[in-house]
Amino acid sequence: MGETLPLPSCGYRPDIDGLRALAIIPVLLYHAGLGCPGGYIGVDIFFVISGYLITALILRDLEQGTFSLADFWERRVRRIFPALTACVAVTLLAGWFLLLPRDLESLGDSAVAQGVMGANFYFWQTTNYFGGENLTKPLLHTWSLAVEEQFYILLPLALLGLFACQIRKRKLIASLLAILWLASFAISVWGIHHQPYATFFLLPTRAWELLCGGLIAVIPLRKHLPAWLTEATSGIGLLAILLPIFSYTENTPFPSWAALPPCLGTAAIIWANQHNTSLTARTLSLAPLRWIGIISYSLYLWHWPLLAFSDYWKTDTFAIHTRWALVSLAFIFAWLSWKWIEIPFRRKQICRTRKSIFTAAALTSVTLISTGAWFSIAHGLPARLPESVRTLIQENDERQKARLSASDPANGLSIKKIQSGKLPTLGKAVSEKPHFLVWGDSHAKVQLSLFDELAKKRKISGHAITVYGTPPLVSEKTQDRFAEAVLQHIANTQIEDVFLVGYWSLYQKNLGAYKLEQNLLKTITSIEDAGARVTVLQGVPAHRSDVLRLLIRDRFPGWPGTIVTSGSKTHHRETNAAIYRAAARSRATRYIDPSPVLWDEKSSAFILTIDGKPLYYDSNHLSRTGVEYTWKPLLVPLFDEMISTP
Repeated sequence: MGETLPLPSCGYRPDIDGLRALAIIPVLLYHAGLGCPGGYIGVDIFFVISGYLITALILRDLEQGTFSLADFWERRVRRIFPALTACVAVTLLAGWFLLLPRDLESLGDSAVAQGVMGANFYFWQTTNYFGGENLTKPLLHTWSLAVEEQFYILLPLALLGLFACQIRKRKLIASLLAILWLASFAISVWGIHHQPYATFFLLPTRAWELLCGGLIAVIPLRKHLPAWLTEATSGIGLLAILLPIFSYTENTPFPSWAALPPCLGTAAIIWANQHNTSLTARTLSLAPLRWIGIISYSLYLWHWPLLAFSDYWKTDTFAIHTRWALVSLAFIFAWLSWKWIEIPFRRKQICRTRKSIFTAAALTSVTLISTGAWFSIAHGLPARLPESVRTLIQENDERQKARLSASDPANGLSIKKIQSGKLPTLGKAVSEKPHFLVWGDSHAKVQLSLFDELAKKRKISGHAITVYGTPPLVSEKTQDRFAEAVLQHIANTQIEDVFLVGYWSLYQKNLGAYKLEQNLLKTITSIEDAGARVTVLQGVPAHRSDVLRLLIRDRFPGWPGTIVTSGSKTHHRETNAAIYRAAARSRATRYIDPSPVLWDEKSSAFILTIDGKPLYYDSNHLSRTGVEYTWKPLLVPLFDEMISTP
């Protein structure tokens, strides 16, 4: 049989609890808007830790001949399920009272997905983690738990199969895991450019992070490292974690190559301190960090629903002291959850037998899945709300559902479809070449009905390319091939006018004003080189809170009646500075600014309603009424000019 695996040490390591603290603190601060722009890498640290500990435990039991799938899964259920069940149950109950129908329906869908360990698949289909209104998704964070749960099913089966086949050589098992590591990492590198949402959420592109820890468990240190090497390896590992936390942003392509430093850094600290204890490990072992690490699972569970529900009905951006108060409250929830839920179940003070814990898990799962399915099938139970509120949100719900139906970055528009010319048609459906193209994101999508109406009246046709969450820019790295296909389509079909529509203030925030300006000017030049004239539709004023929810809140007695918006013209110009500068530089391009239409001189604020009807269906997307009121008077002259120009 050859050399067998030595037993990995599974004794308590306080520095690993410190690593858990180093993982959860940036995640918490990032989600609360308290710095740590790359704090989302904390999830990757958790993955490496889980991969190490689970692999070590399985190998120990396999080597001793005591491994049992039933025992393993019982431990996992006791560790994960009770606190998670409590969190989901409280979230569903809170959702009943706090969420509008569209969001309660989505919560029900996510609860069902979580109950069958498929939350990551659900959010892959419906969510851009780094964009959109993620705070309307109180169970979004369960995607990472689903990844781990899927890993916990597959890994023991794989290792059990290897041992059953008498494959116990250290080098051979390590080689097999390394091959899986390389395959997963390669898919992640490929996927970040072709399927970024799937790459972020799914196990095949995340498995290499868990295997970083697993490989350390397969090949533990046989002897002490020299003290200087322990210190150097640990210090470099810590630096590889801290630098991404403070230097990465939401615009960093992730996971792929960007996830390597924090994952390898975590693995390096775990590996180097198996026998020696470095300064880094001693620091991580300090009592406050260990305590945070011990409650980190419950802290991860409870912090996100707390932040999401707190944000849902707010009227203004939270002040820093309010955000710190929410963080403090999350710690209280986490400690209570750890003390009264996690500990009793793990120590078998509750559900003492395997049968009882599995039965409890099955019954509560069925209950939560059934509740979530009820919320979903009943479309968020609108009967909970007064009739006046139901009428107000009906139109807005329809457009919201349409916008959230996107399942991938291209919103179903593949490069091949663009190259074949099989695009959504606006206006007159004829075989003649299209007169215009609408290229943009979800802000463009909500305007397509108006473009269609104006084109039909003038008996012309156009095409639409709307990509949810993606700016219509040539130079976006992950969209270069897509943009090239768009430009080729413009040239091939001899389109005369291209309308660029985007959530420009968001892209200015993500890219920076200078980069956005340069990218936009480059895009305009590329379109003009393809033979078309460009019209840039500047963004509508974005508000700090969901406008529809603010209007609904104002209709309930006892709630404050003041509606706070982003307010001034100055704020609007500052958040769209790149677009205004580009407008001043590219004189041949038309820039249409909607903000004067929405400005009310009497109140010195942007208007939110017309005749009691909301102009927005969230904080930045116009409703059907808003599109008609805002853009129709601005676009009619342009369409008249299009048909009068020879």
